Amino acid sequence: MFRLIKVIIVTVLFSLFLSACDNDKHNADISVAAETYNGDLDAKQKPPQRINPNFLRSSGKTADPSYQITFPFDHLPHPNFDIEWWYLTSNLKGDDGKAYSLQWTLFRFAQRNRQDDWYQGQIYMAHASLHSQSEHWFEERFAPAGLGNAFVEKTSAGAIELAMDDWKWLGELKNGSLFPSTLNFKIRPLVSTTLDSGARLPAQNGETSQVPPQASVSLKLSSIGPFILQGQDGYSIKSAQGRHASHYYSQPFIQVDGTIHFAEQSEKPELSIDASSTSGTVTNEVKVKGLAWYDHEWSSALVDSETAGWDWMSLHFDNGDKLMAFQMRLSNADGESNNMSYQTGTYIYANGDSQSLLPQDIELSILQNQMVAGRNMPLKWEVNIPSKALKVIVEATKAKSYNPSIFPYYEGAVSFEGTHSGIGFLELTGY
Repeated sequence: MFRLIKVIIVTVLFSLFLSACDNDKHNADISVAAETYNGDLDAKQKPPQRINPNFLRSSGKTADPSYQITFPFDHLPHPNFDIEWWYLTSNLKGDDGKAYSLQWTLFRFAQRNRQDDWYQGQIYMAHASLHSQSEHWFEERFAPAGLGNAFVEKTSAGAIELAMDDWKWLGELKNGSLFPSTLNFKIRPLVSTTLDSGARLPAQNGETSQVPPQASVSLKLSSIGPFILQGQDGYSIKSAQGRHASHYYSQPFIQVDGTIHFAEQSEKPELSIDASSTSGTVTNEVKVKGLAWYDHEWSSALVDSETAGWDWMSLHFDNGDKLMAFQMRLSNADGESNNMSYQTGTYIYANGDSQSLLPQDIELSILQNQMVAGRNMPLKWEVNIPSKALKVIVEATKAKSYNPSIFPYYEGAVSFEGTHSGIGFLELTGY
């Protein structure tokens, strides 16, 4: 009952902030999101999903090339900018022999027309996603900044905390450092296996569906290398004209240890009954280890009316090197793609040294598309960096990795081979 009341409250609040938007655009955007979420089984390609949340007006502070990112100060929010995210992806291996991929992201959106006690000019959105090769767990949560259940701030003891309800990322040191830290969250499964997206939707009344267990994730995050300032000392240019830019840094050297605890009603005979759990509840605990990549980025120009979407990948090489590769796709005033893509990246050596890659230094080429959730997704790429004698084929390890959020997008694990080999993550927006 408490969860139901909470869902109703958050839904009402979310409706209130959307009501301030342009109704026609709002209705169009939400209908596209709802169509994806409700599982249109038709394999026909759908129109591109516009990346711009229509409640975001791109009226905030502009990224400044002279700004110097400092730690731990810049782990905290930058409320004068329109959009900001704290974003973790992780490639994990369980002691059950299975591969798991994980995403945890906290977003902040400016709402300057909502300066009341509820919103205080900001709203937070959080996403958590977990994949095995056959299952997908995903949840999305919203909260206005004034409610007090979503924030990025220092605790009274001086540790940094990122939170949305009971989803918590907590630094272990009292100086505001982001690492070492713990990340804990519970995530419900999506329940229908019929969607082309691979997403699972809540079963309707009277349906019989084998529902995957709820997952409780508990991770220890430890950094073993430096933070990397993307672009020009943290000023990241996204378009040829320079109008699209952000402040952006990464921590690509993260080791992960932890557990994923699955709990469900006792229909699965292969799982053992935990005597300490509630009667009839089956539990299974998987110990996991792996690598993670953390991004923190803030801007007022990444989701403006010109933004058609972007393609992003983070790669962990078997030799310890790392790569961030990014392609911004822009559209014209009519919303049609005009092939104005801008490719950049950062090559990061195992010792922590890094080199920014300009458009002339890196080539990202689509090799193969696949229909996912009715959208034509580029899931196989060639990445070519001649100066590094690097040419690799990057491919999704699980095609059905579409997050059915209110602003849906693709987020999934990849592997790559060629002159180099390794694992990583791929994000695709605006398709």
